[in-house]
Amino acid sequence: MNRQIKNRYTNEIIVKSKKYSSTKIAVEKNKQNLSEANLREINLSGTELSGADLILANLNEANLNGANLSEAYLIWANLIRTNLRRANLSEANLSEANLIWANLRQANLSEANLSEANLSEANLNEANLSGANLWKTDLRGANLRRANLSGANLRRANLNGTDLWKTNLNEVDLREANYSISIMHQIDWGELSDELTLELMRHDAEICGSKAMTNWVKGGKCPFSTGNIQRLFYFNEKKELWKSGKPKLHKMKLWKALCKEKNIKIR
Repeated sequence: MNRQIKNRYTNEIIVKSKKYSSTKIAVEKNKQNLSEANLREINLSGTELSGADLILANLNEANLNGANLSEAYLIWANLIRTNLRRANLSEANLSEANLIWANLRQANLSEANLSEANLSEANLNEANLSGANLWKTDLRGANLRRANLSGANLRRANLNGTDLWKTNLNEVDLREANYSISIMHQIDWGELSDELTLELMRHDAEICGSKAMTNWVKGGKCPFSTGNIQRLFYFNEKKELWKSGKPKLHKMKLWKALCKEKNIKIR
C-alpha cells in the first residue's frame, strides 16, 4: 500500500500517493512540491530527485541510498540518521540542515552548500566535498576518512574530534575554524616539494629509526609495514631524497610550511 505524503507540521496531504504505482514514483513526480513533507523512514533508494524542493522536509531515517539529489533544496531539512550512501548531492543546498549520524559514505557533495549544517557524528568516509561550502558547519566527531575536501570552505567550521585520516585538504579555507594542528598527522599531503618531503621523511625516521629508513631506501622492508609502529605523516615519499638527519621544522612552523605549500588558508 502506498504511503500518503503529508505535511510534517499540519498533517495535510501533500501528495495523493494512491494515484501512482509506488510511493517512490509519487515522490519523484511531485519533487517540486515536497517542502515540509514528512518522509520519515521512507524507502527512496535510487530515486531521481534532482532540483527537488525538500525545504524543511522530514527525512529522518529515510533510505536515499544512491538517490540523485543534485541541485536539490534541503534547507533546514531533518536528515538525522538518513542513509545517503553514494547519493548525488552535488550543488545541493543543505544550509542549516540537520545531518547528525547521517550516512554519507561515498556521497557526492561537490559544490554543495552545507553552511551552518549539523554533521556531527556523520559518516562521510570517502565522500567528495570538493568545493563545498562548509562555513560554520558542525563536524564534531564526523568520519571524513579519505574524503576529498579540496577547495572547500571550512571557515569557522567545528572540527573538534573529526577523523581526517588521509583526507585531502588542498586549498581549503580553515580560517577561524576550530581544530588542532595535530590534524597534520592525519591529512594526506600527497606530493610535496623535495624540501618538505625530506623533512617529513626525517620526522618518520624518528619513529622507525634512521637505520631502518636507510635500509628501506636501499630496497629493504618498509619499517611501517608490520603495523607495529605508525608513521607520523601521510605523503608521497621519494627514496632518492633520503639523507639521514634531524628534522628542522616542528609543530606550528611545520604546520604553517605545509599549509603554505598546499594553499590552505589558516589566517
